[in-house]
Order: sequence, then structure tokens, then C-alpha cells
Amino acid sequence: MEQEEAQGDVDDGRAATREEIRLRAEEAGLGRVAEAVANLARPGLRLVAKDASRRAPDPAGEGFGEHPPLPEILEASAEARASTRLGGVPLVGEDFSWPRRERTRERYGYEIRAGRPLTFVAQVNLAEVPPAEPSGGMLDLPRRGVLLFFCDEESLPYGSPEDSDAFGVAYLPLDPGDETRMHLADVPEGLVAFDDYGGQWGMSDVVELEALPELGLPAPFPDEVRAMDLSDAESDAYWRLTEELEREGARVPAEVAEAPGTARYPPIHRLGGVPHEIQNPMEAECELARRGEDPLALPYSRREEIADEAKARWRLLLQVDSDEAAGTMWGDAGMLYYWIRDDDLAARRFDRAWCVMQCY
Repeated sequence: MEQEEAQGDVDDGRAATREEIRLRAEEAGLGRVAEAVANLARPGLRLVAKDASRRAPDPAGEGFGEHPPLPEILEASAEARASTRLGGVPLVGEDFSWPRRERTRERYGYEIRAGRPLTFVAQVNLAEVPPAEPSGGMLDLPRRGVLLFFCDEESLPYGSPEDSDAFGVAYLPLDPGDETRMHLADVPEGLVAFDDYGGQWGMSDVVELEALPELGLPAPFPDEVRAMDLSDAESDAYWRLTEELEREGARVPAEVAEAPGTARYPPIHRLGGVPHEIQNPMEAECELARRGEDPLALPYSRREEIADEAKARWRLLLQVDSDEAAGTMWGDAGMLYYWIRDDDLAARRFDRAWCVMQCY
């Protein structure tokens, strides 16, 4: 009965507590390490669609890569002008310069052209972010202004120092409601392309988001999880528990979640908190890239050498999942992870954030 009450509480729209996670870990077969599992949980903010009907993926999976006509996206951008959101065009100041590729080169047989504008990924209105105490593990973000996130949709960043021009993060310390100082950006030439069937590419649909508290568990890859020395059965139980918490964090209405064909996971967009790692921890990759070393060209032992140092320095800033509502697909159903060092966060140097894409 105690477990049923805990489960019911989690589904009421608020974040799980450590005690609820401990109880659920025991129920899941993790009694030996239930306390340790609960202590691994870290607070963050889950970004979910304001329109609850857009929080779960299309059962047919037909939304990926499909965007409305450009005029509709621009109209939606105007309607959601100052909102935290995915897609469309961002809200910018007078001196804003749209980020572009800086160097022409070839990668995996494809040409990367200097001057190619990056895709606008997301906008975070910091006034809409619930206030939190950094001492509790939350990001110490500014209380006003806008964060803008960009990425090269055609040639995604995999973590090499060469990818430094494949993404961009901008912090505008302005009031989004001040129409005299902020306006919607003009669409840069070369961003939007059209296929032979009239489909539009380069700008995703607008999805307005709201930030909700979340207590999440890390994937099984980090050292602190491996230190529990889980058996195969316990590892499976841990995976299931993390996935349950992530599904609940999406706050998908029951009638949507229980509809036939909705077996796939809702998108996991996060501001701070614990990353949903698809492949491996990324902190050491970020630190190596910051030092000018290519983690993709080095033996894995090099990452292990600086893993503890990197873990202490780097924080997840934003995680953006592939999302059918926005029509975005990062690699093969992957995610974008924007990371920032503690010292850069404290100094508000968001332009020094680092982005890595991981996919299946």
C-alpha cells in the first residue's frame, strides 16, 4: 500500500521525492542499494509542451522531419514571441548576429560551407524558469533575459574541437517583453531550403514549453552507478526505474499515455539536472575539447585520466531530444546536449558552452 501511495503521488504532476524513489527502488528489486539509488537522484527542470496533447509522440511516427510552411512557422513564432520554446525564429536584440559556420571543410564526404547559418533550436525565457537554490544542485541561472541555442542540423557536433562552429549559445540580458529593444530575428539567407515536393527544411515548428521540477536518476554509465556493482537483474531493474521516472516527468495526460500505440517515450527536454546519456558520459569529452584535444582521436584512457576533474567542473545546461511535435530528428533519434563549466556559468559566459550530439 505504501508503494501504491508513492506511485500515485508521483503521477499527480509534481516531481518524485528521494523517499519515493527509495521506496520504488525497493519494490523494483533494488532493496540492497535502494538508499544509494535514492541518493543518486539529482534535481533539474523538465521542459514539456504547454499543450499537453503535444507531449507524447505520434504513434505512427510521422512527424519527424516534417515542418509546416514557412509563413505558418513565422506566425507561430510571433504568437509565442517571448515564450520558452523550440523552433521558429528567436527573439533577439538590435546587435544580434545569427551564428554561422566559420570554416569550409569536408567531413564524412560532405562539404561544410563557411557562412552557412545554424538552425535555431530553442529559446529559454529565464523569467519563466522557477527559482531554485543552487545549493540544492540546481543551475544558478540569471533571473532575467533569454538564452538562445543553435546547432548545425546538416552536420551535427560529435564532440571534436573541430565542431566549435557547429553550435552556438547566446545570452541576451534583456526583457523579452520590451518590444522596443527585442524583436523576432529575420530569417537568414541560406537557412531554409525546399525539397522537390515543396517540403520546408532548416526551421522546425514552434513548440511552447514550460519548465517543471524533476528529480532524475543518471543512466547506468557513470562511475557512481557502476560503483553499486549491480547484478544483471539489478541493472535491468535500475534501467526500468529510470525510464519510469522519465516517462512520468513528461506529465503526459493519462488519456494520451494510455492510447493504443504510444509505447515510445515522450521527448526528454531538460534544463539542468541529470543527462539522459544515450552512449556515454560527456563531461571528460567537453573538458578535452576545451583544452584543444580531440576526444574522438584519443584512447579512452585519456578520458578516464580527467574524468573526476571534468565531472566536478561541467554541468548539463540544456538537453534537447528529437521531437515529433517540432519535426526535429537529431541523428538517429538522438539528443543535443549543451554543457557549461561552473566558472563560465558563474560569469554568465554562456557563449563558452559546449554541445555534443549522441544518437542510437
